[in-house]
Amino acid sequence: MSVGEPLMVTEIAERVGISPNLTSRHLAGMRKAALVVCGRNRLYQIPKQYLPVPGQRVVDFGHCLLRLDATQ
Repeated sequence: MSVGEPLMVTEIAERVGISPNLTSRHLAGMRKAALVVCGRNRLYQIPKQYLPVPGQRVVDFGHCLLRLDATQ
C-alpha cells in the first residue's frame, strides 16, 4: 500500500499483522480523514498526494510524518 497499489482489507491486515476487523475500523477512520480512498471492488489506496517520494519511506502530511516500515 505504501507504493500506491490498491489492496483489500484482508491483504492490508496480513501485512500489518492485525485482524481484518480491526483493520477495517482503522481504514474507516483513515477514509473519513481522506488519508486513504476506497475504490472499485473495495480496494483501499493511499491518495497520490500522500505517496512517499520514490526511494524514501516517509510520508509528510504537513502536521506529522509517517515513517514506513521498509520490510513490506
